[in-house]
Amino acid sequence: MKLTGEEAQAIVYSYDSDWQCINKEIVKTTRWSILKKEVHEHLPTGKFYEFHYSVGATEMQDESAYEYDTEVEPVEVEQIEKIVMVWEKVK
Repeated sequence: MKLTGEEAQAIVYSYDSDWQCINKEIVKTTRWSILKKEVHEHLPTGKFYEFHYSVGATEMQDESAYEYDTEVEPVEVEQIEKIVMVWEKVK
């Protein structure tokens, strides 16, 4: 799926009613930007797509999602179950 920057921006800012946000994550922060990853469901098809973008870290940074992108190609994804092993303090 290929989108214009304006179409992708409408999706991540929830302006497009054909899309629903399923998951949001902050991937990384820098001094000036916050890099985000989101999964959105395309409601007419039931498919899920992952979007990566960055926004300004403070109100002084004038950076919005896909502001300068002419073409955006989100990746189709699916949800899978994973089991994670972690260490905990003995009680």
